[in-house]
Amino acid sequence: MKLARDHALQNEQFVLEHLAASVPALVSDAILRWPSTRVGSVEFFIEQFGDWPVQVYDDLFELQAVCSLNDYLDGFWGRSPAVAGPVPYVRWYAQLKHLDFVWADEAFKRLAPYWARPYFLPASDYLLPQCAAGQERDTVRDAFPGKGIFLSAAGACTRLHRDPWCSDAVLCQLSGRKRFEMFRPERGPAPQGEADIQDVLESGE
Repeated sequence: MKLARDHALQNEQFVLEHLAASVPALVSDAILRWPSTRVGSVEFFIEQFGDWPVQVYDDLFELQAVCSLNDYLDGFWGRSPAVAGPVPYVRWYAQLKHLDFVWADEAFKRLAPYWARPYFLPASDYLLPQCAAGQERDTVRDAFPGKGIFLSAAGACTRLHRDPWCSDAVLCQLSGRKRFEMFRPERGPAPQGEADIQDVLESGE
């Protein structure tokens, strides 16, 4: 099946019809409400972070290299056809552990003026990160589990997996196309056959 495109999605509607019902949502107007559209271009990331170190991963979660963003883009971006063989991609996370590693916290601080909490997401009552009833969390400035920046050259992919913490994920796609396949939980740990949901995210959705 393909997903219906939603717009003007209300908080209560998102919680009841999607979160509580375990039904994915594809919201087509969220990024259009952000303070700036510049963040949607690779040129913007080169300008802001070209010489910054980033983490490069394979098609699952094995770290392949730490290099500058420019080096990754020079090696893989904009090639047509895509580079032969597996294409790695950048996974640049905000810090969750006390490790001496390459984190994206400073990048998120610099990006703060350019993006906003997707309008359909609740502003309060989160379990992860935990907050008291009615206490608001700001996805732009507060720590959220797994908050990260992903840059994928043509041909990059992630193998079938289940996200940690049994959490719900929100992907804000800024440019390009991303094909995805999802299986219902009752399919078990190694689902077989055609995916329950197959769709393509387009730029700006």
